Formats: sequence, structure tokens, C-alpha cells
Amino acid sequence: MSYIIRFLILWFLTASFLFTEAQESLKPLRQRFVVKTNLLSLVVAQRPTLSVEKAVSDKVSLEFSFVQGVFTKVLLTDHYAYSGLLLRAKKYFTTNEYGKAEPYWGAYLGNLNRRIITGSHTQVIGSNGYVGVGYGSRNFIGQAFRGGGSFGLSHVTKSRIVIDTQLSLGYGSYYKSNEHNATGHLDSQLWLSVGYCF
Repeated sequence: MSYIIRFLILWFLTASFLFTEAQESLKPLRQRFVVKTNLLSLVVAQRPTLSVEKAVSDKVSLEFSFVQGVFTKVLLTDHYAYSGLLLRAKKYFTTNEYGKAEPYWGAYLGNLNRRIITGSHTQVIGSNGYVGVGYGSRNFIGQAFRGGGSFGLSHVTKSRIVIDTQLSLGYGSYYKSNEHNATGHLDSQLWLSVGYCF
């Protein structure tokens, strides 16, 4: 937890320093780039993400992200760790401007490295000793290509703070794993990113 607190303090000190710089005229967003992090990943998955987004026109931008995270004791899994790279193309419904919340849709491609560790568990039901639910141990390591679609809402304030929420859904196909029957996985993402427009 102290890692998260240190990261947040560093982030806010850096942002405060940037906000105190001399006022300059607001260049169009297509001439700037955005650096941001997914706060949900930092808080829930215990690791920061880093994304850089650059507009290529008034309505289209490209986003490159490094993602990582760790979950413990979630959905019958003792340890789940992931990392990967992601390239997302975004198409805004209207011209992206300062001070307005702009909806967008997008498509993404990337890779994902996954490690899932589960110890064997057995649940005993009743005092007579009948065994109920049980499953064996697992130590899965896999690497996958993934892709899918995104829908989101981005807001850039006039002080150039960026708030970006998005929901993505796709599919990942394993090209390497230590289990011969592993073919693919559902790929879902929920992001609440905060950043700064340089």
C-alpha cells in the first residue's frame, strides 16, 4: 500500500509543478500529447499503468500503453499477475476540444503475459463428511495476442488535466502456454485514467 501512496504523492507533486508554470495560449489538442495512468489499475491491481496518447487529426488519436497488475484471492484464484503492451486507436464522435467531455469508440491490439496460480481446494459439506466442491492446483503461464473494441469518454480541462474513462471488450488467443489445451480468453478492461496534456 505504501507503494501506491508514494506513487500518488509523486504524481500530484509533479502535476502541481506543471500547473504553476506560466500561462500559455492553448494550442489545439492535435498538437499535444497526453501522459496518463489508470487509477483503477493502481488501486485494485496494485500496479500503475502508463499510457501516452497522441492525436493524428481532430477526431482520431493513437494511444500506446504498458499495463500490469496483480490480484490475490480473487474468483477461485490465489494469485493472478499480468503485464503487456497495448496499442489503441480512438475515433471521437466530435472534434476533441478543451473543456468538453468527448465520447469515442476505438479498437485495440496488444499482447498479454499471464500467470495464474491456484492451490487445490476441497469444500466439505455437512458434519457427515460428504465432500462437495473441489478443484486441483494450477500453475499456468501463458502469452497471448489480444484485440477488441473500446468505448469511452474523455475530458481535457483548460488547465490541461485529462480524465478518461473507458470500457473495452475483446478476445485473447494464446500463442504460448504451459497447458496444451489453453486456446484463448475473454479480454475485458475497465479504465479510469488521469493524466496531463503536454
